[in-house]
Amino acid sequence: MANSERAFMTIEGASRLHQELCAAIETKDVNAFDSLLRRHWAEIVAEFDSWVRVPAAIRDDQESVSRYVQSLIAIAQAFEALGEPALIERLHGPDETNPVVRWQRALRRAQASTEAGEYDDSSELLKQILVEMEGMTGSAVADLRPRVLGRLGFNASHKKDYAAALDYTKMAYEACLSAGDEEGCVTYYESMMSLQAIQALHAEPERGRHLLHARGLIAQAQDLADAGRYQASKQKLSQALSVIQSQNDDKIFRALLPKVYGLLGFNEYKLGNASKARERTSLALKESETIGDAHGVRIYTANLEAIDSR
Repeated sequence: MANSERAFMTIEGASRLHQELCAAIETKDVNAFDSLLRRHWAEIVAEFDSWVRVPAAIRDDQESVSRYVQSLIAIAQAFEALGEPALIERLHGPDETNPVVRWQRALRRAQASTEAGEYDDSSELLKQILVEMEGMTGSAVADLRPRVLGRLGFNASHKKDYAAALDYTKMAYEACLSAGDEEGCVTYYESMMSLQAIQALHAEPERGRHLLHARGLIAQAQDLADAGRYQASKQKLSQALSVIQSQNDDKIFRALLPKVYGLLGFNEYKLGNASKARERTSLALKESETIGDAHGVRIYTANLEAIDSR
């Protein structure tokens, strides 16, 4: 920690006030930080624009740039929490030195590298974004973090590193959960299930084939339900359930149960069978709780409320 503090103290041209704030942030000295805010409120507001541009002395040191950017965001967020949004708005403006803008541009470069098949280069850019965002909060971070993690998972899967791909995709899913991004939750949950199937197929071909078969039946059932063919959808789900239950409580297969029971509940609801709809949806909720699927818990709890209010 002392070394980090000295790195900030030697930034050429940095004001003494900015150095003291950075030191308080890095040493996690809340009392000192709050005291500086109270005593120098007007000065900070007046000087902040001059702090936004990363000093030339540290621009080639990614670790120092990351800590510097994090300090600016921490100061701006503290002001926002106290009812002064001006500093956070300055960071969110169109200035090329804006960290959020830099992260978005880096993400676009990473996506371009991915599309060119340069997965390692793309992943290096993405990992640097994660380093700079570490410990940061706010809507921009909540939006970007899942996309960065998801892209890392995509890169890893194309390099056939399925364990890393699954880890990154799970983190993207969890970041979407924290941000309340329902669409992202669905996307990354489906990606996790697909990666598990691919991983299983490579490690244990027979098990992988069964898993892909079960997922294929569920996908067909979803298409049938979307087309209003609820009885046909139920038949496909019954076949999928038989495949899953034949695997002796295999956890990868069991992760499919919330979707199977949830879709069965939907079909029964559409067919006017409220009692069966509630029974199947309750099973979907129970399985979601068992495997720790928070998104599933939210969805099936809401579905049960809809069934009960009918």
